Amino acid sequence: MFKNVLCPVDGSAESLEAARVALDLTRKYGGRLRLLHVVPIYLIDLLSNRVSMSEVDLLPREVEKRLATEGRGFLDKILTELGPAEEVTCQLLEGAPGEVICTAAEDSDLVVMGSRGRGRLSGLLLGSVSQYVLSHCGRPVLILPRSSTSS
Repeated sequence: MFKNVLCPVDGSAESLEAARVALDLTRKYGGRLRLLHVVPIYLIDLLSNRVSMSEVDLLPREVEKRLATEGRGFLDKILTELGPAEEVTCQLLEGAPGEVICTAAEDSDLVVMGSRGRGRLSGLLLGSVSQYVLSHCGRPVLILPRSSTSS
């Protein structure tokens, strides 16, 4: 049923939990799991991903390289946390996170992602990647709610 599962990750505890659930589903159905981290390239996405205002003045390529390195670190950390799993692959892409995830999901049977649980105002101002994917993705999307133990 779920042979190809896509799990976008951002380094948060919520995305790690989503990766665990996605791996369980993948193993249950004998499928493959693709972990995806998106390096944001638009100013509003950069600001919502821990880029300071002083860094905005840097050459965009320098910021992008830092975020790509950080993204590879997120993927490596999640792979380590999941343990040995030959059915898991990783992908690092750049662009507007919601759009990239929806495009990447085109060859997937399911998208599993965590919700960061931003407040209403923050979610309105910065947008919600999970909400965007839920609204625009042509595939089933499982969004795990923020756990009460997450910070």
